[in-house]
Amino acid sequence: MSATEMLGSNFWELDIERGVMDLKNGTITCFMIVEHIHNIDFIRKQVLSLIVAGCKDFTFYGQQESIWHLETDLADIKVHPNSDEVALTSTCKSMDDFIDEINLEINLRPIVPNYNYLIYDDEKIYREILRRLELS
Repeated sequence: MSATEMLGSNFWELDIERGVMDLKNGTITCFMIVEHIHNIDFIRKQVLSLIVAGCKDFTFYGQQESIWHLETDLADIKVHPNSDEVALTSTCKSMDDFIDEINLEINLRPIVPNYNYLIYDDEKIYREILRRLELS
């Protein structure tokens, strides 16, 4: 089974520009391509909806990754102010590193069901990542 076929079995894609996302309930991992969107109000609304929906692990890639990473951490602190259940956030500086993180998630077979989302604001980068996953 190819990487993109495996991606399809437990991954969903979301175009972030469509607005607040409706995610499946459960343990969620979000891989986010954030190349263009830098509007703070929009980012805050999106990350809050992701955290409330149950996203516990965020990996960012793209030119706007630092602002998305920071706003995710701030939103998570608001939702879980005195909790050990804070979300894990990380940043990939290269597409190769981002693809490695996705491959790692694809190859993990956790006992507890996990939902994974590949969220993007740049379709060209999204398509390139899918193409390179196919080759890996």
